[in-house]
Amino acid sequence: MPEAHLSLKLDIGAFKKNVQTKLISKKDIAFSLKQIYELINAGTNLYTAIDIAIDLQDKPILKELYQNIKKDIEMGKPLHIAFAKKPLPSILSNMLYAAETSENLENVFKTVGDFLENMDSYKSKVISKAVYPSIVTLFSILAVFISVNYVIPRIEDVLKSFNAKLPLITIFLMYFAKVVVFFIYVSPLLFLMFIFKEKLFSKEKIDSFYLKIPILGSLITYLELSKFLYAMSLMLGSNSSIGISIRVSVQTVENNFIKQKLSLIEQDIGSGISFHQALLKTGLFKKSVLSVIKNGEYTGDLKQALKTSYKIYEQLLDKTINIFVSSLEPMATLIVGILVSLVVLSIMLPIVDIASSVH
Repeated sequence: MPEAHLSLKLDIGAFKKNVQTKLISKKDIAFSLKQIYELINAGTNLYTAIDIAIDLQDKPILKELYQNIKKDIEMGKPLHIAFAKKPLPSILSNMLYAAETSENLENVFKTVGDFLENMDSYKSKVISKAVYPSIVTLFSILAVFISVNYVIPRIEDVLKSFNAKLPLITIFLMYFAKVVVFFIYVSPLLFLMFIFKEKLFSKEKIDSFYLKIPILGSLITYLELSKFLYAMSLMLGSNSSIGISIRVSVQTVENNFIKQKLSLIEQDIGSGISFHQALLKTGLFKKSVLSVIKNGEYTGDLKQALKTSYKIYEQLLDKTINIFVSSLEPMATLIVGILVSLVVLSIMLPIVDIASSVH
């Protein structure tokens, strides 16, 4: 019994730690890495910089992370192994491995910090712009729900006393309210299905579905490919082999459908085809990007070609975000306008009917 209790305690502890780790944003990690860079750049040795970074952390899970890194370094473990811990990205440990013998070790922390900040900024931009229209639409639906459940029933009673029928639009809204009530009742079940969706469907199928959603699919594709290309340029810039660069860069991709396709690139290159041909086989990249990379391979400047390709996807991402954001507010306004019009008509038409029957 005590063993079972201990096991349960350990499971809960591990689950809690896993949740805390997932809650650490890329922005938090980027900030902590850039703190280490600033300290080393100012003349502090790496060990002392990590020690100071521990004191600077506000979040307990990040503080614990750097304490564990410090212990590993004290035990004599190589730097890249000490930093190969979640939630730190794998690109950091691989770039540290490539830079351990160089004099520009501190630049790795800045480069990876900039990379994480850049990737986080796009998600933050989309989320922040989507908040206001989402709240407006939600409150509009709530207003309809309240009016249909508390205002219209009273009008219905008055109409019945005059032997009058409810207008079609009022009946429609009453059914709409019933649908809303149904979704409120099943929302806990829908929430659980969302939480455990990966148990019901494979992550690859879920991620593939996301890519089919208009605008959102393009946003995800451009974001993931820009991450991959940026990581590739960083890895090749740190003198890593193309095989290791691909392996590490694929790990920066979060969408499993795209990740699975990109993971085949290394295998294809191993079979003897060129890098740009392997990218072409995935069916993910635009022709303009493939042309840039092909040219980079022939001229021997693949790193620069990847940077240029990343910038192309960055521009596409910015453009798609602007389209998405600019369409959200008019869409929310249209939905609000339709809902308000329906509510007003559903209330006013019965009142007009009552007035007509009185006359």
